[in-house]
Amino acid sequence: MAEFRCPGQDMRCWRPEDIFLGKCPSCGAEIEIWKDEPFRYCPSCRTQVRNPKLDCGCTQWCKHALDCLTPMLGDQDPSGPIPSRLSEPR
Repeated sequence: MAEFRCPGQDMRCWRPEDIFLGKCPSCGAEIEIWKDEPFRYCPSCRTQVRNPKLDCGCTQWCKHALDCLTPMLGDQDPSGPIPSRLSEPR
């Protein structure tokens, strides 16, 4: 039996635009951002850059949302609305 994978997290379902280049707001360097990453660190100045295309709308209805997104939270408290916490800088 095949292992279940969230379509949003399964790279086999991704489109080319799901990996894109963003700009650091501090130094202007280009940063490669993957659609499932809430943040990236600028390779030039180490500023934490928020993913402007992050869409966690599925967390409102998916029964696997907590299992899927908890690794992104790190050591943060997993209670409360996950999408709002993922869009806030750590």
